[in-house]
Formats: sequence, C-alpha cells, structure tokens
Amino acid sequence: MPEHRRAHRRSCFLAALVAVAAVAGGGCPPGPGGGAAPDAVAEIGDGRPSSLDDLWYSAERDELLVGVGNRGWVSVVTRVDAQSRSFPGLFEPLSVVDGNGHLYVIERSTSTLAVLDGVTGEIVGRTVLSGSPDYVRYAAGRSEIWVSEPGANRIEILQEPSSAPFNPQHVAFADTGGGAEGIALNEARDQAYTHLSGGKLGVISISTRAVLDRWSTGCFGLHGIPRFDEARGLVFAGCSGSAEVVALRLADGSEAGRHKGVGGTTILAYAPALGHFYLRGDPGVPVQALGVSAAGTFTVLGTFDAATNGHCAAADDQGALWVCDADSGRLLRFTDPFAPTP
Repeated sequence: MPEHRRAHRRSCFLAALVAVAAVAGGGCPPGPGGGAAPDAVAEIGDGRPSSLDDLWYSAERDELLVGVGNRGWVSVVTRVDAQSRSFPGLFEPLSVVDGNGHLYVIERSTSTLAVLDGVTGEIVGRTVLSGSPDYVRYAAGRSEIWVSEPGANRIEILQEPSSAPFNPQHVAFADTGGGAEGIALNEARDQAYTHLSGGKLGVISISTRAVLDRWSTGCFGLHGIPRFDEARGLVFAGCSGSAEVVALRLADGSEAGRHKGVGGTTILAYAPALGHFYLRGDPGVPVQALGVSAAGTFTVLGTFDAATNGHCAAADDQGALWVCDADSGRLLRFTDPFAPTP
C-alpha cells in the first residue's frame, strides 16, 4: 500500500479513537459538517470519480460488495480492515450480491446478469435478461436470483445454476403493475418489498410471485432500497425528492413513524441489532443516525460526515456504517458510537 494511504488510514483510526473518547464525554468530535468523521477508508475506484449505486454487506463473507460501474469491476472490501480487491472484466456493474459461493452482478449497459466465482472473481456464467436491470438480490431458501426491471414494471426471477456452465435460467416474473425500485427479501415472512410508482410499497410473495398488497407511504414518490426489521415488525421506505424515511408495520402496512432528514435523494441503511437507521440525502454531507423504537418511531442520535456525493450505504453486523464517496471512488466507514435502541 502506498505510504500516503497508510498515513491516511492511521489518521482515520486516530479519529475513531478520539470519537470514542468524545462520546464517552458526551459528544462526537466534529467533522467538516459537525458530525463524526470516518474511522477507515476503502479505496475502490483508484481515487477517481466512480459510478456507485448499490452497496451490499455479506455477513457470510464478512465483506462489502460494490459494483464500480465506470471502471468495469466489482470491489470486495474486508470489513475488519477496509482492504479491497477488484474483480474486473464487467460491463457497467452497478449491483452485486453473493449467494452459494458465487457473486451475481447486474451489468446494466448490456442488460445481463454475470456470475463470478466468489473466490477468484473469474466470470463463470452470463445470462441475458428480459429487460433493463436495476438491482439484484438472492433468495437463499429457494436458490433464486431476483432482478428488478422498473422500466418493465416487474421483477425477473432466475434459478441459480447447480453446475457449469453457471448461466442462471429464467423461471418467472413478478409483475408489479407500476415500477420496481429496489428489492428487499424477507424470507422469514416469505415476502419481498419494492418501491412502486405513486408512493406505494409493493409486498410480493416470494413463493407465488404474486403482489400481496400495495401499501401507501404518504410520499409523492419513492427512492432507494427498502429495509426491514422482522423482529420489530417494520419495513422502511424512502421518499423521493429529499431525504425522508417512513416506517410501516409489517402486520398491516399502517404507518408507525416518519422522519425527514437533510439533503437530496433518499439513501437508506439499517442495523437491526442496534435498532439504528441511517438516513442520507444524496447530495448532502450529514448522515443522520436514528434510533428506532419498538413502536417504529424515530429519534435523532447524531450525525456522521460523509462525502457530498454518494448514492449507496449499508450497515454491517458489527456496528459500522459504510457510505459511498462517488467523487473519490471510496467507501467511508463510520463506527456507530450510540447505544442500541431497545
């Protein structure tokens, strides 16, 4: 690693130690915007402006996965030390997820789904999709890959290949009747969630592919990838236009809570074990850390200072938030200093 990057990581680490001490004393050390500074930086785009649109934390791998669209590679970042490696040879990779030893990658410019060996990064399969893809998620219980195709108002479902050649096979569509912005799969409840047109959150049966309900969010439009908390019985939707999150009850779709943040387009991240929601507006510097009560109401805990532009965020399961920095081709890691919300 170049010495300037080592020095930068050391400075970030020292900032994290200061942050812990300051929190113990009653407040976070201010960054440029008044919030806590990152404690680690992962270089994923050679320090250059990068197309970043989806960030996935794999608990099984203990790694962050992100497609760097204009560089043609997927970056894999180790959670414990923010070290990254790249898997190249892809066409505008902007969404990636892992499943059963493979990485499934959306290649938007060619409307294909690429399959990578999860260890070597070798491309071991490709499938042409039926529409222009947006995001990809993996249903482990059914060995299925779900791909949102909002322009066609549907989600395409493909079967995971069991042997070479590893080319996923189309098995079904889940027709939404209006959009499909982001996918979240709640396999414990046999439900998938996606943002629909008209400010609705679509609830889809994973097993039957049928739309079970369309819940009103009270938003004019929606943006981002829904998040959910099965233990609290909540699903979170993001309003479009400016940063705002709505919590709906999984039992009936009724509104439990709502919070409006600062900045532009809504970017959502959530840590179920902490009961902490992270609300970002892109563009915008502060990321708000929100405590989510058992009833679904929000309380502002504090803020983190992210880069101005970044269209993705994800929480790992060890108490850290990761935010994309598009202008510098990086991931910023913030260790959450706040106590879990009961």
